[in-house]
Amino acid sequence: MPLSFNFLLPKAVRHQKPKQSEVIPCDQAQVATSCTQLDNTAMELQESLMFSTEIYLAIFSFLSPHDIARVACTCKVFTQMCDDNWVWRSLLVKKFGVEALKWCYQLDPPLPSKQIYKERITLCVPADKLDIIWLTPRHSYWKLKDTEAHETAAGKAAVLHSVCWFDVKGQLTGVPLGKYRVVWRLLVEPASVGLHQLKFAVHVGRHHETTPKDLDTILETKFNEHEDSVRKFQGKGWVEYELPGVLDVQPHLMYSGRFTREPVGATVKFSIMRHTDDWKSGLMLDCVRLQRVG
Repeated sequence: MPLSFNFLLPKAVRHQKPKQSEVIPCDQAQVATSCTQLDNTAMELQESLMFSTEIYLAIFSFLSPHDIARVACTCKVFTQMCDDNWVWRSLLVKKFGVEALKWCYQLDPPLPSKQIYKERITLCVPADKLDIIWLTPRHSYWKLKDTEAHETAAGKAAVLHSVCWFDVKGQLTGVPLGKYRVVWRLLVEPASVGLHQLKFAVHVGRHHETTPKDLDTILETKFNEHEDSVRKFQGKGWVEYELPGVLDVQPHLMYSGRFTREPVGATVKFSIMRHTDDWKSGLMLDCVRLQRVG
């Protein structure tokens, strides 16, 4: 879908002095010639900007919603572009694929694509932000692996080689009111071992509550208790493992701001654990995220 914007010429072009015509000495001819040159310059500028719409989308897909908002303040072109719902919808597809739009149509009431894109970015803990025991430069149990930019949430994946004490945690603060599904994006290798007893849990509470035992356990499951078992995921590439049930963030679970009693958001903690003597291997983690439901 093409975008239509009204472009302002650069100041250097708007104040460009007419060139003296050596062929036609008439003042009117000089003015007409300079106007024609300005019109041609404007058309060339507009065509070049229109041609680069896809380039803008590619650049925006690497920026955070906050950074995109700052870019929108730089000129009229970016302001118009960042107010266009089609642009945000295109960013959703470009960064997360067509699958990202399927659940959007189930929201009631529907949300603007800009808000959906922002939540998809902010309500996500990528692999390099997860707290993983034994993921250290000195040990080879876990490693952070660089990936293609759009293959994973942050261009990195946590790769499990082999470990006994399996302990992965993540946290989001400022989660707004609403109902969410918890989704882990992961990859199970064909020769994976010992993953079927991994315990997935989600806790939600206020900001000052810092340990899982102080929080309310909302969702809890094991890999083999859900219909999407380890065997189903083996060798299937990157998949989204959706925990059963819905996470309902209510006002009493939210913390207040420093200078106001208005609720700011809730703290949501995620974990995957299995503390046993048997070895686990053959797993890659991309991220864990909250997906809003209607």
